[in-house]
Amino acid sequence: MQKGVLAAALAASAILLAGCGSDTTSVPDVTGYRLDAAHNVLKDAGFKEFEDVDAIESRKPWVDSNWVVIEQNPEAEDQVDPKTTIRLDIAKSDDDGVYDRLPTGSPVYEELREQKKQDEARDKQQQAENKEREKQQQVQDKNDVQEFIDTVDPAARVAQNVIVELNNLVTRISAQGGPTAVDTYNIKDAKGALGTYWDMLEKAPRAINDSADKAQEAIRTFQQAADTLMSAEGFAASSSIARFEQLYDSALIKYNSGLTSLYSGTDVPPPTV
Repeated sequence: MQKGVLAAALAASAILLAGCGSDTTSVPDVTGYRLDAAHNVLKDAGFKEFEDVDAIESRKPWVDSNWVVIEQNPEAEDQVDPKTTIRLDIAKSDDDGVYDRLPTGSPVYEELREQKKQDEARDKQQQAENKEREKQQQVQDKNDVQEFIDTVDPAARVAQNVIVELNNLVTRISAQGGPTAVDTYNIKDAKGALGTYWDMLEKAPRAINDSADKAQEAIRTFQQAADTLMSAEGFAASSSIARFEQLYDSALIKYNSGLTSLYSGTDVPPPTV
């Protein structure tokens, strides 16, 4: 009789334990899943209650597919009651540091890894294209500069002669005590020739624009020096000559520097003074 009672008690205990085991469910691992996919996986496992918490800021996840699970509580494989509320810590996939927090091999990790590879490949391609365009632009710039120099070089050599002649004129005018009518005519003619060259430099290609500007500044100073030379007579003669030399010397340094840079990279020697 006692044996029968004991057997019945053991059977009842076994039934009770079996019933308790069936009340718990293993929590699926949904870290690294899009939030909508995580909900579906959890629902398929029998869970219905979720608490979605922004782990970065206090944002509301209006579109689940835009969010990714970075942590979960209870953790994966924990045995819990199916009525347990599963807390999901979430973030936007493009939030700082999210990629590094995702489990390797998880869906969104692989998605972002592939996107990263595509971005890197696209950036590499873009860099290669930019480098090729830059190379082509350099060739085009070189051709443009050569063509421009070939066009303006005759005027540059006229300007070279004019600048040298201005320096010769100052010696003659100083000895004469002032400019003659012929000297005045020659000075005006020199200014005109320099002005023509200045106008041509206005059309310099972009690649040598700074060098052209420097040469133009020097040309304007040479023209100022020429104006000063025409006033070198009477009481003002000596001061006008001194001012001419000051302007001329400063312009000469700048002009030769600008011209050397202007002709750089071409097969034409610069007509410096």
